[in-house]
Formats: sequence, structure tokens, C-alpha cells
Amino acid sequence: RDAQTGVNWRQARHLLNGRLERIAEPLDKGRRLLHQAIETDSDHEEAKIYLAFLMAHEGKTLRAAEIYREVFDTALSQENRGHAANQLGRLYNAEENWRKAITCWRWVTTTGLADADPRFWMARLNIALAYAYAGDQQRSLDYFRQLLDLHPDRATDVAQVVGETDQLRTAIDSQPGFLEAFFARCPELFGQTNPQDDSRPGPESSDGSGEVNG
Repeated sequence: RDAQTGVNWRQARHLLNGRLERIAEPLDKGRRLLHQAIETDSDHEEAKIYLAFLMAHEGKTLRAAEIYREVFDTALSQENRGHAANQLGRLYNAEENWRKAITCWRWVTTTGLADADPRFWMARLNIALAYAYAGDQQRSLDYFRQLLDLHPDRATDVAQVVGETDQLRTAIDSQPGFLEAFFARCPELFGQTNPQDDSRPGPESSDGSGEVNG
């Protein structure tokens, strides 16, 4: 017990360790179940995707990327290939490898998944963001405009992402004329906001990761 604070640190550590064990237990159980599913059916596409997602969450990004590529190359389900491509794009995006990230997300758009399945609508948004980060203002704005034209019902979602992404704000501020062009091409994202107003929207994902989860 600490004489100054009166805290029993031994008891506190015991309670904390127990809490951490309870938090870790569901993850360990989930991991075991995923491995069992794959052992039972080596072609279990969904289990592989979830296992890769868990590994990426734990920082094992190289192994996660290997599994995503395997699913993308071998999956029979177009949707599962789309999920693998989307998640692989997120890994490349985190490494600031914009070219490879865009390649992954463009596959989702060219196959039609981004328009046929609402789970993939964010593919064009991620491409628009990646081009902005790469300094390609024109292609970025083209994809923002294309997304809004094809999915006008997503304007509010897009505006929220744009307004919450610091990385996009930085990219816009570093490219002269980007903000004014953005306002002119996609005015519905800004409402009545003056493009010179410092309260303008910023970058990409609400988690600050520079791309949208999906």
C-alpha cells in the first residue's frame, strides 16, 4: 500500500490483470475458432478474412497481407474478393503506398461491387482520398464527383468523412487551389461554407487513419 496515496497497488494490479485477461479471452477464443474453421475447411474464405483482420489489428500486418492476397487470388465469392481487396488497400494506405492502395480499391469499383453492394460504396471515397494524399488533385476531385453523382444519398456520409479527416486537410492546404476547386466541383459537401473559411472540412476517416473502414 502506498503511504502517500493509500492505494493498495498489489490489489490494484491483481484487479487490472484480471480485467485484461477477461478482455483478451474473447480475442483468443475467436482466434481459436477461426483456426478451427480453417482446419476443418481450408477454403473457408470468411474465416481467413476475419483471421487476417485480427492479425492486422494486432500489428501482424505482413501475415495479414499474405492472407488477404491468398483470399483475393483464390476466393470463389466475388464479395469475399472485394473484402480482401478493400482490407489490403487499407494496409497499403497505412504504409502511405498510395499507388497500391488505389489499385486495390479500383478493382472494387471496376468489378461493379462498389455500386451493386452497399458494403463497398466507400471504395471511390478511399480512392479520392488517396489521390489527394498523393498530390493528384485532379484525379481526387474526379473521384469525389463521380461518387456523389453515382451515390447522391451518400453526400452526408462523405461530408462527414471529409470534415473529420486531418490528413485531407493537410493535403488540401499543401496544394494551392485545391480547396477552391473542391468547393466548385463538390459544393454539396460544403453547404454554404465559404471556401476561404478556416472552419472548412478536413480529411478522410473518422478514425484518423486516412481511409474509410468498410
